[in-house]
Order: sequence, then C-alpha cells, then structure tokens
Amino acid sequence: MSKPTSTSRGKARKTQALRRETSRENLLLAATKLFGEQGYYETSLEQTAQKAQLTTRPIYHYFNNKIGLFSAVNDAMSERVLASIEPDQRDLSHLFDNWKSFLALCDDDEFRQILLIDGPNVLGRERWINSTVSAHVRQLFTSQPNNQSPFRQQLLSRMVITAFAEAALMIGESDDIEDAKKETERLIRQLLNALEGIFVVEEKPDSPYGH
Repeated sequence: MSKPTSTSRGKARKTQALRRETSRENLLLAATKLFGEQGYYETSLEQTAQKAQLTTRPIYHYFNNKIGLFSAVNDAMSERVLASIEPDQRDLSHLFDNWKSFLALCDDDEFRQILLIDGPNVLGRERWINSTVSAHVRQLFTSQPNNQSPFRQQLLSRMVITAFAEAALMIGESDDIEDAKKETERLIRQLLNALEGIFVVEEKPDSPYGH
C-alpha cells in the first residue's frame, strides 16, 4: 500500500476543515431559525441538532453549551446591524439614516426575538450597550470636530449610546412594534437635532433630521 503524499494529506485537511465549517454554519442557521421562532428558553440543543441534521456533539465542540450557541447567533445578528451602517461616516447626519436602517431590521421577527428580547435577558443588557454596534457609534462621536473637553465628549457619547440602546430594547419589548418605531424615530430625531447645538459641525441650511 502506498503511503499518503503531502499533497493528499493537505487535500484531506482542507476537506476536513471545510466539513467542520459547514457543520458549524448549519448549526448557526438552524439555531437562528429556532431561537427566532421559539425563543431561547423554548429551544433545546436536541432540536437544533436535529434541524441541522447533526448530533449534539458538534454543538458542544464548537460552542461549549447552549449559551455559547446563542451568543454566536446573537453576534451574527449584530453583524446585520453593522452591515446596514454606512462606512466612513464623518458627520452626525448619517447617524439618523443609520437609525432608520436599524428600524427596518426591527421588522424581522427573528431579529427582534434574538437581539432585542432574548439577548438582553440571556446575555445581559450590557452586552448590547458594549456591542460592536455601540462601539461604531462611539467612534463616530469621537471623530466629530468639536470644542468639548475630552471628559464632556466621552460623557455625551455614553449618554447618547445608552439612549439608542434603550430605545432599541424598548422596541423589542413593545406590544405595538410600529408605534414604538414611530415614537423612537421622533425622539431620536429630536435628540440629534439638539446635538447639533453642542457639536461644532458644518452649518447646513436645514436640519437633516426634519422638524
């Protein structure tokens, strides 16, 4: 019997790595569907494995436990928010556009259930406030030309991020999603209009947020 060559061993490793990645992706897709439809507490690892046509063993291998699996699904949902954010922002007018993009994501039942309802309860509200999404908004604020002291600038940034985060979570908790979206959009518009009087930005004839 001939010995396996370095080329054949390399192909075998690539095939195995691809198989593992496919299994992990299938588990995430199955978990996203079940967590989104049933909620975290009504979804079992056995259900997830069955939907992904796998055993529970890969779940423990890739994610350690149910919370680890949910955390990975939650992170994937957060990436959807980042994907909707316009890159290379340099002024606050983009922030309201991004908020409206976020509101559009809230129409997705899976998105609301995973990121806004179960996420804070299972992983903690701090997870959302300290997320990569919040970090992106924080970076936008710190990049603004202004005459504020570093402490005041950081304070404003944290206050606004917390307001955005709490508004998002309240949409998830609301019984009337459309009404909650309209109300938060109105208040966020007022908040950003007020910020124009604090940050030194280029003057525009009209507010980009409306009246």
